[in-house]
Formats: sequence, C-alpha cells, structure tokens
Amino acid sequence: MTADAANWPPFTKQPGRWDGDGDIWDGDQRSHRRHFEHSIPHQIAERPVPEPSKRTIVLRERALAALNSLGGSYLGKGSYLDGGTIEGLSLRTEAINSSRIEGIQASFRNLSIASAGGRAKPGAHTTVKNLAALQTALAQASQKVLNVEVICLIHSKIAEGETYSGGRLRKQLVWVGGDTPMDARHVAPPSDALPGLIADFCGFAARDDLDVVTKMAVAHAQFESIHPFEDGNGRVGRAISQALLAHAGYSPIPISTAFLAVRNIYYDTFANYAAGNLDSTITLHAAAVLTACQALRETYLRKDELLEEWLEQTRRPHENTFLHAALFWIADTPAFTLAQLREGIGASAPTVFRVVDQLEEAEIINLAARRKFAQGRGESIWEAPEVYELATFAETRIKETIRETLASGSQPLVKQKP
Repeated sequence: MTADAANWPPFTKQPGRWDGDGDIWDGDQRSHRRHFEHSIPHQIAERPVPEPSKRTIVLRERALAALNSLGGSYLGKGSYLDGGTIEGLSLRTEAINSSRIEGIQASFRNLSIASAGGRAKPGAHTTVKNLAALQTALAQASQKVLNVEVICLIHSKIAEGETYSGGRLRKQLVWVGGDTPMDARHVAPPSDALPGLIADFCGFAARDDLDVVTKMAVAHAQFESIHPFEDGNGRVGRAISQALLAHAGYSPIPISTAFLAVRNIYYDTFANYAAGNLDSTITLHAAAVLTACQALRETYLRKDELLEEWLEQTRRPHENTFLHAALFWIADTPAFTLAQLREGIGASAPTVFRVVDQLEEAEIINLAARRKFAQGRGESIWEAPEVYELATFAETRIKETIRETLASGSQPLVKQKP
C-alpha cells in the first residue's frame, strides 16, 4: 500500500434525468426538476490503496491478531456450511443482524425454528434466505473465485420468492434515501456501467497484496456504491465480506452485529468513501472484526461450560455413544426434527427416539413446535433453549464493546450525522 492518500480520488458525477413519477415540492411550489447526478466510483482493481491513519493501523493490527488468535476456517472439512459447529452460531448471528440492518426482524430462536421447517414470523423466513445466501457465499469461497456469476448466485438466494428480479444485474435506476433521485443521498451508476464496474470489483477481490480487513472494508464500500441489484445489495455485500474472510482462511464472524449497533456511523462511511476517505471504513471494519472476535472467544468458553453441564446432567455418556454425539450436535443445531437429528448423528430411528427421551428427561431439550402440515412425533421440532442464550450473549457483548472500541484513541472516527 502507498502512503499517498491522494491516490484514492472521490467519485465522479454523471448527469441523469428522472423520467419516473413524483415531482418534488419546494416549499409551497411544485418543482419540475428532473435532473440529478449519478455517483460513479473509480475502478480499483489495480489502484494502490493508501495507508489509513496511524490510529487505524493500530486498530487494524489488533483486529488481524484477533482473527489469527480465534483460529482458521473449517472450509472443506467442517459442517458450518449447513449451520453446524460454533461457526454455525456465528453465521446465523450474522444472517440475523445483516437482515436487521435492512429492517427485517428475527430472533435467533425464530431463525432456528424456521430453518428446521417450523412456523415462524415472516422476518424469520426472509432471514433464512439470507442465511442461505451466506452459506452459498462460503461454499463458493472454497473455489477462491469471485465473479459476476457467483455474486448473482448469492443474490438469487436472497431474492427467492420476492417481487424483485433475483440473480441478475439490474436494468433500472436505483438510489439510496429520498423519494426520487433528485433528493437521494446516493444515486448508483447507470445500468450500462455495471458489467465493467463488477468485473473491476472482482479484480479487486482477487488481489493478494492487501490484508483481509482492508480488503473487506474497501470492497464493501465499493460494492454498496455500485449497487448492482434492484434490492438486497446490503445483504449481498455483507455476504461477500464473509466470503473474503473465508478466502483468507478465516471462519465467519458476525460483523453485522457491530454495524447494526452503530448504524449511523456505518452509513456515514459510505459517504466518506465517496469523498475519497478510506480511513473511516477501514476503522469501522477493524473495530467490528476485533469486537466480534473477542465476543466469539468468550462465547466459545461459555459453550464449553454448557457442554460440561449437559454431560453432568446425562451422567457422562461414553464418547462413542449416540447420546454423547447428540449433545455436541445439538449445541450447534439448537432446533431440529428427529429426522434431522438422525442424519446429524448417523443413528437409526429407534435410537434417536431413545436419545430424545434421555435429553428431554435431563431437561436439555423440549418440544418447540410442529412443522407446517406435520403429522406425528417424527415431524415435531425440538429445541435446546440454552443454546439461544449463547447467541444472545455474543450479540450483547459485541453491542457493548463496539462503541468503546471506536471511541478509543484521541482522534474522532467519523463525523456522525446530527
């Protein structure tokens, strides 16, 4: 990276004309202004990235150390891609809070039950689609290739069943904030510029001369500025951030929990990026990575304590028993059907019935719901409520510490909106 911050120019402007409905009111007079300006980000695939401030460099180094301390990815050898292991808890938490940034509400319990096929509020089922997008991003990350086809595939998971077009670049004008492009905070580039901008974005994502925190920060700001889809851009962009972590060999971490806790600062970083200021977005990403890693480490310890309690409650079954396997599987998959548990631990149906009876007797699980149109016990959904408490703990710790992390140091992070 270079120390010359002038090498990162602000966006250029391209005039446009609004042909849609919705004249603007100026006081008591109707205005027939129809002209606006697109914001066009520069191509960045080969552009030298300037070093941020010394304060941000220190924070970034702490974030990278926290990532390395937390441990590497289980890509290709673990089960977090379908919601298992502690990374599954992290990924579900990321899906929930990335969705909440867009106003889509779901609790960890709602998402878990909806993922198991149970009845849940609409927000939970929408968040299930976001979880599928994150899982798709991580599955594709194993190929270490990010191209327009992969990005559109991620988007198709979010857009499934929605009214807007999924899995293809937009053809229409889009903007952020305001009722029309004339009063918007940001008007995205015209659709004919998207193929070139996305190709350049993918070129940037493939670079190997940047640390993962800097790459995530710049890539996210660039992607959201391009806004290549009709809707769902924020969730796709945050899924790509998890893919970049996986590319670098790291497990998913719930950085969206931090973004949600400081949403105004998060939005301000995009305006700063458009003005040519990389410092605020790198600082925020470094702080989000650091606080998420710290919270996950504490959550790991709590999970170990929970498993120890469960082993005591079940009279310490032998490691080779299905009951022992079920305890560890349920700690990663807190809502499930008997069929899902059977597949998860590789047991026969009669064995799974016995295991569930033992777990229920030990007060580790209880009947949560029945799947839609379900018939009989085999379609019941069971849950382990104490696992939900782990997710709540992780969320709370991130929200408590992100502002403290951002407030550290003598220089302000970013000018917030009044």
